Amino acid sequence: MPQIVNDLRQEHGSFAKLFDILERQLTIFHNNGKPDYDLISDAIDLLFHFPHRYHHPKEDAVFEKLAQREPAVASNMADLKQEHDALHDLTQKFASNIESVISEEEIARDEVIENLHKLADFQHRHMQMEEDDFLPVALKILTPEDWDELDARAADANDPAFGAEAKSEFSVRYEKILRSLNG
Repeated sequence: MPQIVNDLRQEHGSFAKLFDILERQLTIFHNNGKPDYDLISDAIDLLFHFPHRYHHPKEDAVFEKLAQREPAVASNMADLKQEHDALHDLTQKFASNIESVISEEEIARDEVIENLHKLADFQHRHMQMEEDDFLPVALKILTPEDWDELDARAADANDPAFGAEAKSEFSVRYEKILRSLNG
């Protein structure tokens, strides 16, 4: 299995856990309790910045290779990049909602919860499409040389989207969030 595919799938699993954390915290919020706003802010910050700066560019690189090999197949998945932009916008909207709550601005609880559900549902459908359609098609069509090139780029520590620094930054912040749940 190409390393980039392993990385993407691992990141998808991490994103799903972050959304589970947000859902649990917003259930507390919905029930008029006091959720951990630091935890919510950290999870949102990670979900806002990491996919946009690091995760989606890797998927885009795989998509570009797929488009080079099989333009017709790639055209059937052309909305991948638009979905990445939509996810970024939905995450930004939810982050703004949480900032309003934290700063005690007037905002309806139902609006905050509804925006999280919109974001989580869209993210889940998007990752499911990538796992069920996009990545299997790419694995079938791309050549070993294509994967070697993508993996080599992933091993390049200087590459801002693929490099070890990006992965390390995400891992450190993600582990901090998980530790805060246990501590």
